[in-house]
Amino acid sequence: MWKTKNDFILQKLLNFLFMLFLFMPLVACSYTSRNAQIIHTQWDDNTEDGKYFIIDSVEELTEYIATESESRMSKYVENCNEEFFKNNSLVFVLISEGSGSVSHKLKDVKINGDVIDVTVKRKVPEIGTCDMAEWTVMFEITKEEASNIKDVNLIQK
Repeated sequence: MWKTKNDFILQKLLNFLFMLFLFMPLVACSYTSRNAQIIHTQWDDNTEDGKYFIIDSVEELTEYIATESESRMSKYVENCNEEFFKNNSLVFVLISEGSGSVSHKLKDVKINGDVIDVTVKRKVPEIGTCDMAEWTVMFEITKEEASNIKDVNLIQK
């Protein structure tokens, strides 16, 4: 079957890599079922790290989006209608940066009892701009989960 021992080892290595890439999305993205996203939004004077909002209705969502001076978030929430809010809520967590050059990658969203832990990875370039920036982490939780939430922890790595 294999001509040499090296062929056997190479085949095993290729099989391992194939399985790794096949199952990696299932392991590394535990938050995907919550439709979690991170969006670069418009900074304003009310932006502060870790400030969060739990949105329970279309009316609250409309009001929240109206407060955004540049609503980049509208396209992300266009399917959040009355039917969605019967069983679900949206959570927005703000991240404030002193430079628009700093970017973020969402790593995880976990509910631990009455606290939500949101973990993001910051990418800080060697040279940045001097403009303020805001990022918004957005994800879904059930109404039942929302009723128990007392705090949201923003964990930046």
